[in-house]
Amino acid sequence: MFPDANRKLTAEQALRAAIDSQVFASLRDLESLDGGRAVQAVYVALLRRIPNVTPDRKRIAIDSGFSESSVKRAIGLLERCGLMRVERKKGSSSLYVMADLRDSEAASAALSEIRKRARESSTATNTLGRATTEPTLNGSRVTSEPTPRVTSERRPGPLLTHKETKKDQTKQQSAACRKGDSRLEVQEALKRWGLSSASFVAKPGHPKSVPLLASNVQSAAWLIDRTMSRTSWSESAGVGARVSYLREHVAEAVAELRAQSERLRERELRLEKRATEIVSGLPACGEATVAELDERERNILLERAFKRLCEPKEVVGKLLDNSSFRRRLIACEVVREDLEQRLHTMPSAEFFDLCERLFRARPALRRFYEGKDQQSTGLRLHLISFMQEDLPSVESESNPTCLHPRAADERGAVAPTR
Repeated sequence: MFPDANRKLTAEQALRAAIDSQVFASLRDLESLDGGRAVQAVYVALLRRIPNVTPDRKRIAIDSGFSESSVKRAIGLLERCGLMRVERKKGSSSLYVMADLRDSEAASAALSEIRKRARESSTATNTLGRATTEPTLNGSRVTSEPTPRVTSERRPGPLLTHKETKKDQTKQQSAACRKGDSRLEVQEALKRWGLSSASFVAKPGHPKSVPLLASNVQSAAWLIDRTMSRTSWSESAGVGARVSYLREHVAEAVAELRAQSERLRERELRLEKRATEIVSGLPACGEATVAELDERERNILLERAFKRLCEPKEVVGKLLDNSSFRRRLIACEVVREDLEQRLHTMPSAEFFDLCERLFRARPALRRFYEGKDQQSTGLRLHLISFMQEDLPSVESESNPTCLHPRAADERGAVAPTR
């Protein structure tokens, strides 16, 4: 049952044999026993040290992620199931001799002992009043007898096993995380990094909690992920080592989070400033006409204004979020549209006079538009921009309604209506 000097056993062979013989999976049935929750983890922690299995209990606790008392009970349970033999020596570490499950008889004996103890535990739990379904009867079967008979004795219904309970809890936690529950997000982050048994690190008021996590519950999951991802972790790293690393390096993640928040705040301020600059740079336009437009017209004009601005999406978003900014842009677009129509119907003499005024204000444009072609698209765009920027001087200041191009202009011509 136990390997001798002539039959060496390696860690890989031992683990393969435990899995292939169903012994490793059957250990899960012992979870209801004292020490059963830790039995699989302790068994693997011991197997990986073959052939020299002499770790102390503290080392096994670190490797398995359970307390020393749980490790002690799990070792006793493994010993009683015949999976190992402990040679205790006074004044030195104990020697753990692992059973060779490549031997079919040894594997069968261990599997039988595990199932026996699991059944005894289930029976004892039911006797103490564990919640189960109501007793059921097997269905009757037709026989040659005049009346049907019960084919078996009464038996309790299926138990709510630990595996099913854990599965339900996982589903509930996942659903809650999708809704943004920060506490369950922290639990998921701890689980990802092998810290499920160390939930105290982010629990406010706990004596062993990490203060920076306990005081930042909303960001604790991000801080845990950011801190633990700074290094690579092997499967053999215990919970104690992981918690120590988290405690020592979480301050770096907190500093990074604060710097990131500061950068985001500065970026928001820059976008807000840019949006304000764009709106303040627009010419003064009456916004009363905006109310006369329907929703479709407002959207068309707003989209046209954004295309003309050629600003990043972030700045456009800031402009869209502010209702006063939107109204101002639409009002300016209404004015621009009417000025474009007015320019289209303008007499040649008035057009040439407007061009001269533009060239005096912007001398660099004269050499590009010497001909003053009324059909030149580029010249028309510059003229419209000039008229819009210099609107109070172009229109008659004595008549306030002239600020709205829908009214009569200073020459008595009626601006075309939309």
